[in-house]
Amino acid sequence: MRAIIEQFCNALREEEFFNEEAEEWQFPDGTACGLCTSSAIQVARKFDGLVVGYYSNDNSTAEIGLPNHDGHDFALINDRWLVDYWAWHVEGLVASPIFDLSNSADRREVTRLYGSTVKWKPLE
Repeated sequence: MRAIIEQFCNALREEEFFNEEAEEWQFPDGTACGLCTSSAIQVARKFDGLVVGYYSNDNSTAEIGLPNHDGHDFALINDRWLVDYWAWHVEGLVASPIFDLSNSADRREVTRLYGSTVKWKPLE
């Protein structure tokens, strides 16, 4: 599954285009690549996952958040795969967009970057 998600993320990166009228990079559906929610939706749609996230003020242990961002959204697939295209491709905060929550090393990294899972809420 990891390889399939990785292929999708690489393909999604290739599909981005610059919309001169909006002056931003966009996905084929017209949503902004620079918004973490937009990329999380792309991934969640493809893999029938969820978009989850947090407000930074409510999740102070998460390294991705304040002072630069009020909150952060990412995709969760099968309660196992955390996929964060935005942190990987847009911000360069992570070396890989995919974390396997069944892997102890990945779980430690996820806790550092995204804080406690009890702080994560599904996007409504």
